[in-house]
Amino acid sequence: MIGNRPQNNVLIHRLIYRLIGGLLLIALLALGWFLGTQYQEKSSSRWTWSGYLLSSKPSQSIRLPANSSIAVGDPLFLELSPSVYEFAGDVFSVETIPSGGKRARILWRNSTPLPQHARVEFYETPRSLVWIARTLLPPEKKKKVVDKILAHYQAESPKINAKLMPVLREVFEKSIPVIEKSALDYVRSQRSRVQGLGQKYQEELVRKKLIPLLRRDVMPIVEKHSVPVVEKIGEELWDRASLWRFGWRYAYDVLPLTNRNLVQAEWRRFVEEEAIPVVESHFDEIVDVQKKIVVETTANPAVRAAIQESIESLIDDKELRTLLSDILQHAIVNNQELHQVLQEVMHSEQALQLGQQFEASLQPLANDIGVELFGTETDGLTPELVAVLRSQILGKDQRWLVVRYEKSTMTPTANEGQEWIAESGLDTPLFPFQNADLQLRPVETPPREVSR
Repeated sequence: MIGNRPQNNVLIHRLIYRLIGGLLLIALLALGWFLGTQYQEKSSSRWTWSGYLLSSKPSQSIRLPANSSIAVGDPLFLELSPSVYEFAGDVFSVETIPSGGKRARILWRNSTPLPQHARVEFYETPRSLVWIARTLLPPEKKKKVVDKILAHYQAESPKINAKLMPVLREVFEKSIPVIEKSALDYVRSQRSRVQGLGQKYQEELVRKKLIPLLRRDVMPIVEKHSVPVVEKIGEELWDRASLWRFGWRYAYDVLPLTNRNLVQAEWRRFVEEEAIPVVESHFDEIVDVQKKIVVETTANPAVRAAIQESIESLIDDKELRTLLSDILQHAIVNNQELHQVLQEVMHSEQALQLGQQFEASLQPLANDIGVELFGTETDGLTPELVAVLRSQILGKDQRWLVVRYEKSTMTPTANEGQEWIAESGLDTPLFPFQNADLQLRPVETPPREVSR
């Protein structure tokens, strides 16, 4: 009996420890129940560990389109006012509905009651350059960048243009002759192709379409406007022409042993001294007639349709496009002589000075734009760049839900006690916690990592 005493002591100690542990557990459960009851009765908006652990958190069903990529862990935000959100819950289950669509269940983790008459919108970050550009350059920031570029252009363009124009002039003066020579040489080498195209358009375009068009639609317009002026000029010329002067000179020229040039001399005198002054006196009328002819001709539906058809036939002509492409390829792209000329011009002293001046003037502008878009070492990255990096590089902030209710002027998608129906958000998607303009309220639930 004496030898078993130590073993009995161990058993007694274990029993005492278990009894104390059980009493402590019962006390903790009672205390938790009491605190949880107090939390629910007071409905305090202040977060407490006891309320979070022991109070019941409601869940809500949300129906989404079948093509939505909603997943477990996606967050839900409550819109308190425009551009002011707070974290309100997350998705804990997703299932496919046999009749079509998906059903997600969210756990409401916010201290406010589960909203009724709610409008729910589903957002997904696009993987596109358009979204990246819109995110990095919201309207107010885009205006700043554009203003900086315009101000830089207005300040620097006179100095740049003063050195740019001589370089461009040299480029054109040296390159145009080289291009013309190469293009003409190639056209001559392709004479049969050019002649074939010319004969085809002479037959199909000129003879069958343009000439009938001129006779039917253009000439009546020309006659209507030009005949009155031409008749007026003719009458004045006829009044000034002397049949006697032309007649006796013609008679003299036909006689033998004469030089036979008196009629020609009289005709030159008449043109210079009589005809030209008459025509010049009606010059304004002639210009006005030309304008009227052009305006009425271009406004004629048949003429416009014919011009459009002709242009379209030229554009759609595969043989012509191929020939033009070959000419450009030979005269510009594969023209080694042109490449050599451009190399010489671009490495000239003028071009090098222009490049250095342009780079020096552009560096401050590039720095300013970089600060607007990306941030600084002291202030850190801009919220817009952070949003792009998190979504496009790290794969974060891909999907989320937004709940709007009561204060919203939009029609709710669900009434009290009904399943919420999520619609696609119409505004530009930007994850709430990455929006530079958000006034974030403290989250009412303890921070935790949400898998997205």
